[in-house]
Amino acid sequence: MKTRFLLLAAFLFAAVFTLSSFRGYDRDDLRHDQVPPAVMQTFERMYPGVRAQWEKDNHKYKAEFRKGRNEVEAWFKKNGSWAGTETDINPQDLPAAVKDYVRSKYHNARIDDADYVETPKKGSYYDLEIQRGHSEVNIKINAEGRRH
Repeated sequence: MKTRFLLLAAFLFAAVFTLSSFRGYDRDDLRHDQVPPAVMQTFERMYPGVRAQWEKDNHKYKAEFRKGRNEVEAWFKKNGSWAGTETDINPQDLPAAVKDYVRSKYHNARIDDADYVETPKKGSYYDLEIQRGHSEVNIKINAEGRRH
């Protein structure tokens, strides 16, 4: 009887461990009650009604969520101040001035990844990963098509 109990307990432990790994659990993930109240207040003021997945990364608190079809990461300092937001966007949705700049400066290249970045100190810009042949270039450019 004891052996059956131990086997059952081992099986349940293995099942729970396996299922938690399939659900995308990450040791860096935080429960909402682990996020400082000042951070939650700022987040809720900036993004009312949005539910986010939280992580602590590089001494900042990161909220990951979706806004429409875009993935968003919003960063906050422990005191609740906003540190920045990065929104993953489709390169086709970039402003015409940004696409024109890339076409004129990087012939035969494609935009592999595009993020819209907002920060309190540096303002807003697009962070682009440009693929040309086997090389990759990262540039920061504003909505008017000027390097940031």
